[in-house]
Amino acid sequence: MGRRKSFKPEEALQKAMTVFLAKGFDETSYDELVEATGVARYGLYSTFGNKRDLFIKVLQHYRKTVTFFWSAGLDREDADIKDVRALVKRMKDFAAGSNGASGCLMCKTAVKGKTLDIKIQEEVEDYFSYFRSLFFRAFENSRANALVPNDFDSEKYADFYVCMMRTADLLARTADPEHSYDGYFVISDQLLKLEL
Repeated sequence: MGRRKSFKPEEALQKAMTVFLAKGFDETSYDELVEATGVARYGLYSTFGNKRDLFIKVLQHYRKTVTFFWSAGLDREDADIKDVRALVKRMKDFAAGSNGASGCLMCKTAVKGKTLDIKIQEEVEDYFSYFRSLFFRAFENSRANALVPNDFDSEKYADFYVCMMRTADLLARTADPEHSYDGYFVISDQLLKLEL
């Protein structure tokens, strides 16, 4: 008869996510994950696999548990430019209050770019593709409802706001908060106002 799990996998993923957020994939050791989760090495391996496999499960957990905060409103079928502006405001508020704190796991991971393991890269790109589709739909809805001009380029604006998501986290963790990122968010919000 096999051993029974003496831990809840979702709780272990949450704790592992905290470690990966703080240190990143490369800098996190399996011993640190064992310590943070309180789960024996055998339990982590038998449930999640090696560090790479655990990290992929953590990315999936992140997407399942954190994405709703960022996509709130934007994930509605009738979302429009007002919902994009609300997301920009949430990003700005988060950046202002983060003081270089943990940030976005997907954004941190994306910085590694093409050097990422292919499966990890796919998880990250799926996350940003999801948001691109939300931006695109919101801009198309805005065009259909005459909230933006008829020649508004929803594709390019969707690309721009995904790029903004990717870089906003980096700015929040590295920039001088009094100067650098505030203007970044103000300009992105003004871009949307110019189109109204």
